[in-house]
Parts: sequence; C-alpha cells; structure tokens
Amino acid sequence: MVVYSGIGGLQGAGWLAAHDAVRGELVWKVALGGPVQSSPTPTPDGRLVLFGSWDSRVYAVRAVDGLVQWSHGTGGKVDASPRLSPDGTTAYVGSWDGCLYALKVNTGARIWRTCTGGGIRSSAAPSSDGRALFVGSADGHLYAFSADNGSLWWRHFCGRSDHAYGVRSSPALSTDEAAVFVGSADGRVYSFRSGLTDGRMAPSSAAWPSSNWSTAPSLATARDDLGVAALDGLLYAIGGGNDQGDRFASVEALNMSAGSWASASPMKSARSGLGVGVLGVYIYAVGGRVADGSIVSSVEVFDGKEWTMAASMSTPRRNLGVAGLGGRLYSVGGEDSSFDTLASVEIFDPQRGLWSFGPSLRTGRMSHAVAALGDRLYAVGGTDAQGESLTSVEYLDLGSPSAWTATSSLSTSISVFALVAHGPMLYAFGGGAASVQVFDATREVWSSGPRLAQPLYAPGGGSLGDCVYAIGGYTNGQAATSVYAYCTAFEVGKIQRAPRTSERAM
Repeated sequence: MVVYSGIGGLQGAGWLAAHDAVRGELVWKVALGGPVQSSPTPTPDGRLVLFGSWDSRVYAVRAVDGLVQWSHGTGGKVDASPRLSPDGTTAYVGSWDGCLYALKVNTGARIWRTCTGGGIRSSAAPSSDGRALFVGSADGHLYAFSADNGSLWWRHFCGRSDHAYGVRSSPALSTDEAAVFVGSADGRVYSFRSGLTDGRMAPSSAAWPSSNWSTAPSLATARDDLGVAALDGLLYAIGGGNDQGDRFASVEALNMSAGSWASASPMKSARSGLGVGVLGVYIYAVGGRVADGSIVSSVEVFDGKEWTMAASMSTPRRNLGVAGLGGRLYSVGGEDSSFDTLASVEIFDPQRGLWSFGPSLRTGRMSHAVAALGDRLYAVGGTDAQGESLTSVEYLDLGSPSAWTATSSLSTSISVFALVAHGPMLYAFGGGAASVQVFDATREVWSSGPRLAQPLYAPGGGSLGDCVYAIGGYTNGQAATSVYAYCTAFEVGKIQRAPRTSERAM
C-alpha cells in the first residue's frame, strides 16, 4: 500500500511524493512548478494519481513510478482535489480562476468548463447517479451543475463572498442525496434541498428564471456614468456625474442587511466616466473625467476605509473598461485626452506597483464595458473610432494571454451601459434601452433577459449575493437615484437550515 502526499511551501517549487504505507520509505517523488495542496485522487484501477498544483495545472501521474502522463492548464492555482465520476472516466476539479473543469481521466482532454464569480478552492461533490455536481465558490455561492455539460442547475448565496474563502469547504450529500451540506466563511453550515430525489433537478431552458426586476433602495444622490464594485458584503456606487454637468467624488455603500445606502469615504478627485475594478480586498478607481473637464490617468485605491493614490496609467482614459483578473488589474480601451478611441490595454501589477502595456484589443472601443468571468476578460460592445455602436465581443484568456479572441456577438449593439458578471453569466443593460442581454459563458451564446422597468443610459451595474443591480443612470431627461435588482430564485436548492457553527446541537 502506498500513501501519496503533496510537498512545498507557499512559494517556489513543489513535489508529489509516494511513501510505503507500512515502512514509510520513499517510493518516488515528482517535481512540479508549484506547491501541492490538493489531496491526490487515485483512479479506481489504481493506474493513475490525479492532483492539482499551484503552478495552475492539473496532473495525472503513473501510480507505479510518478511519471507524468498528462497535465492540463488552468488560469489559476489548483488546490481543490479532483473528484471522479461514478464510472471513473471523468475528473472534476476547480481552480482559483473561478472555473470548474471536466477532464477525461485517460488523456486530460477538456470535456467542458463552466465558471463562477470567484475562485474555486472547494472540491466538487458528484451525485452517485452521475447527473449533478455541487461545488462552492469564493463568490459566496454553492452551485449545482449538470455533470454532462456544466450547465447551471441552481445556486444559492451562503452569506459572505470573500476573495480567498467565501464557500471554500467541500459540499457533502446526505445518504439519500436529498440534501447537500456546506460550510461558509460567514460562520454557518448550510443545508439545501439538492433536487436529486424529487425529480425537480433539471436545467432551466432560459438564462433567467421567470421573474422580473424589483425596486431596491434608492441612492441618496442622483448619478450616472458611475462606477460600481462589491467588497466585503457591501455594494459601492462610486463617483459619476449628473445632467447638470456636476461630477462627484462621493461614494455610497449599500448594506442589504440594513436595507439602505450610506455615505462612504469620498474619493480624492471627482470623476465621471471612470473605470472601477476589484483586486483582492481593494477597489480601484481608474481614469475618467475630473471636475475641470480634463481626462486623467490617475488612479485611486480604496481599502474599505479610505482612498489613497496609486500609480498612474501611461495614458489618460475615460469611458474605459476596468476589471481585475489573475491578480492584476486591466484598463481596457476608452477615449484619451485627444478624444481618440483606444485599442490599447494597460495592466497593473500590485506587487510591483507598476502599469505596463498588454495586448491591444482587436477593435478600438470606448463607452464599452469589461468583466472578468473565470479565466477570461470580456470586452463587450461600445463605439468604435468612427462612432459606430458595436455588437462585437472579444476576450483575453489567461491560458493564452498574448492576443484577444472574438466570440459570439451581441444581438443588438450597445454602448454607455453596464456589464455584470454574475455566476456563470454576463448581463448587459443600459445604453438608453430597457432590454437586457445575457451571455452564457458555458455555451458562448447571448439571449434576452427580463426588461428593466425603464430605459437607462450610463447606469452602474454590480452583483451582490444572489442579485444583479442596475444603479442610477440617466432616464427621462435627468440622472436617476433609482436602483433595480434582479434576484435569482429556484425551488430546488431551497435552504433548509443555516445555524451558526457556535450554536449547540440539541
């Protein structure tokens, strides 16, 4: 009998070692490009051992001598443990890139990939009949996916999103598989109806469940052209302007527990048309147009308490797209101080505190929007250098970050709008319309979602808990304070019990 164990510190190389279970002698050791914190998974026939590494790869090695048979790259560290399908032919494993991968055990070929809104450090729990997979994400949700194709069956928020934790624990199914249990970073253990035993576990035929947008607490200040970001359970509305030509440094924070917006620390500069992105526990406000009307390259960073200045970009930009991906902040396209439309991309490395240029967009665009989903950064819509509104969409993949790749186009062109990554979907709304377009990243197709209550131009958009928010914007000839929420709701996956871990069992 052999015992397998991962070796390696938080930095540098790592190894997988095999030791004789009786004598403790080393049988073999294989060197890797990063530490191994994933628990190794032997195949049923005993031929292979599967595991993940912090070098962002999933490995299969021969059990007899540790020789690598295949490896599959992801967009982030892999410390989740591979889980096998009941027939042993498919391995399911999550990555810090936010995606769950289904790989062929014998070859490592990818069968499908589906993405969540945060890193996956949770090991998946397959159902015994091979139909479903349950996995947690740092976005604070427990997900149920189809094992056949990775389509979303249901998901529910577990109290707290966290860049490193959220739902890090591995789900467990009850003996009869009627319930699924999982712990969360909010200090609770949750029990959900799995939907497996009552015949109600089935993928939705639409990207959205049949529901509508509802009214949420209004902003204190009417604003459009703003930035929105979520951090530590709060949703922030940042800067923006209004129909009177004012620009704001003010910031408001939505706490859904309190059911209202409250003033937060203001930025150092008033900005509209800015880009906003999150890296770890920080919000970045990038570029935009300031109070005197100039377009700037300056950047501010918010730690949840106050704003400080960060390194400036090389190029002044407004109406740009900003998002964090893979530990770096991307500033994409926009309009410069000469009012030229940009295809250039700048990337901020927080470890070095410096910006550098990345691969340029295929199409220069401004008044577009960007969002990170899994290991991809999507640039959607906007207007080109000729002022034409675009339907085109392109993405940058961390697995091949040297060039942008075209993907499925929007059904209708859109600019000056909000784009929200929520679970495995992108939601595009605004641009002076009430329509909503939804991108399913698993199938790479756009479809229509429920319409907003009114047309919005230049709204902010964000995701918090189970809800997508449309915030402010310009409507009926003026900037708005209105906020709308679309909250997912599923019959299966209904919460049964969520006691705090400090509660005593009776």
